Amino acid sequence: MRRNPGILLVASLFALAVALAARTAAAQPDYKKAAEHYQDAEKAIESGQFALAAREYGIAYEITKDPVLFYKIASANDKAGDCAAALIYYGRYLKEGNPDE
Repeated sequence: MRRNPGILLVASLFALAVALAARTAAAQPDYKKAAEHYQDAEKAIESGQFALAAREYGIAYEITKDPVLFYKIASANDKAGDCAAALIYYGRYLKEGNPDE
């Protein structure tokens, strides 16, 4: 039985397209989950739980990779009294967040 090279090529391309689509879908951040952690952090700030807020902002950052969250993490650490961590995150914010003057 002879194999048709055209059919093999089409099947290979289809398999590649499916694999790429699955990889792209898996790579999309779960913004809804990030928003939940961000809201939890905001509530923690309001109740004075600054270390918890820093952790929740950190989780939101890990999901979104949005460097603007470094400012929130730094501020929460600052309020929690963890100046070393605050300095690290303020520095990352200035370097990666590209804030305006």
